[in-house]
Amino acid sequence: MPSLESKSYSANITLMYLDSTDFSRIAAVLEEKLAHAPPDFFTAMPIVADCSRINEGEMRDLAQLKQVFNQHKLSLVGISGTSLEEAEIAAQGLAKFEINDIRAAAKPQPNAEKSPKPQTIAAALPPSAAAIAPPLAAQNKILRGNVRSGQRVYAQGGDLTVIGTVGAGAEVIADGNVYILGSLRGRAFAGAQGNDEAHIFANDFDAEIVSIAGSYQNFEQLDPYRGGKNCLVTLNKDETMLIVSL
Repeated sequence: MPSLESKSYSANITLMYLDSTDFSRIAAVLEEKLAHAPPDFFTAMPIVADCSRINEGEMRDLAQLKQVFNQHKLSLVGISGTSLEEAEIAAQGLAKFEINDIRAAAKPQPNAEKSPKPQTIAAALPPSAAAIAPPLAAQNKILRGNVRSGQRVYAQGGDLTVIGTVGAGAEVIADGNVYILGSLRGRAFAGAQGNDEAHIFANDFDAEIVSIAGSYQNFEQLDPYRGGKNCLVTLNKDETMLIVSL
């Protein structure tokens, strides 16, 4: 059983539920999940570790917990669900959070879009691009041309349309939907801020990774769909992916 579960409550804070104090086990889960993500994709993501699923008094070694996250280039900023005193937590350079405070940060403001429902890492990692603050208004982006290996294109706050090929090793990211009017041979990330109603469309489907609101399918999982034409990728209610050829 995995040692942690990740739920994104806002664009700025990711809440990770710990169910064990076995640090080697937590580290192993992090390594496995991060292996499927682009390099440094979650480097700047602030994380709060929730200890409410751990027996009272077990989580005492905050220094080691912080070290585990640091070793994986993850920024642990606070703890929740614990009876530890704020001074004890602050001594490790962390803050004490209440889950309600984190949820409140995600409540929509007037005229704002509906907040996304919590996501888990049953299939993969937390939402991508979570450290990038969302814009005030949607900004759709249209790119005429190919996205080559090593390039990254991001449509912040809107949809991304690529009239061309996304090459192997290239990344296209959008807070909204991703449309590839050509071949998708690289990585496509839709719903980067947690929009689980986003989708990905590609005329030619040969992707390395596809992700919607933080749920991933990697190269091996996508093999049955490789070579598909006019493929639409959506997210089911159970956070599994549906890939169909239209």
